[in-house]
Amino acid sequence: MEIIFNELNDDGFIYQYADFYVNDVAYTISFTYAVEGSLDFDEVISRLTRGKHTYTVEFSLSEIFYDDHYQGELYSAPKNYHLTKSKYQNLKEVLFSLIFRHYQRYNPDCYFIVADRLSLQKMYRQMCNSPSEALRNFKAILGLGLNGECFLILTPNYKNYQE
Repeated sequence: MEIIFNELNDDGFIYQYADFYVNDVAYTISFTYAVEGSLDFDEVISRLTRGKHTYTVEFSLSEIFYDDHYQGELYSAPKNYHLTKSKYQNLKEVLFSLIFRHYQRYNPDCYFIVADRLSLQKMYRQMCNSPSEALRNFKAILGLGLNGECFLILTPNYKNYQE
């Protein structure tokens, strides 16, 4: 799978995004550089990301990502789409692959993810508990934030992690 990261500097926010397909559904993943202080809403997250090269990670349906006037839920599932175990596995593998390829190109210390829905929280938790072979040297920290909706993925570049 060829991945092209498009880069954008939007009013001081630097991010990369890539379009991808899983089971004939178009998605877009976005990696936004987290400026110092932007993750200070939680003491633990702030401590772990302070001084670190951190990106936030989001993905959604491409039709939602590119619609500037979209008013619905940002992380909606495709309409009339049943996510089977094999489709979920495919999505998980592609997401891991995208994170790894982004890591290879941009060399961050960590990735920050917020699961806005309980179903996304469950999906990210399952993904982090059974990472792909490419991410075996990464460390996931689960259950951060007020309701456990935040996740940090520490890359091999992350130095001096203390639990």
